[in-house]
Amino acid sequence: MNRRRWQDHIAFIVGIWLISSPWVFGRFSPDSMPMGSAAWNFLVCGTAIAILGLAALASYRFWEEWVNLLIGVWLVASPWIF
Repeated sequence: MNRRRWQDHIAFIVGIWLISSPWVFGRFSPDSMPMGSAAWNFLVCGTAIAILGLAALASYRFWEEWVNLLIGVWLVASPWIF
């Protein structure tokens, strides 16, 4: 059964956006490395979301949706934690 959905494509795009957002918004040091905990948070979470999006496109697993949900909850809460 083919479970490829548009949400998986969007998850991959959101992951790529989170990876690139520290550079887009200028949160990088002179040597082009992200600086600050918020930039590293976006980099790590974006990588995880992009990998899960690609994994869902290749082979659908139900647990991937729950991991994406947990990462999303973390991204909403992380500005107050950091």
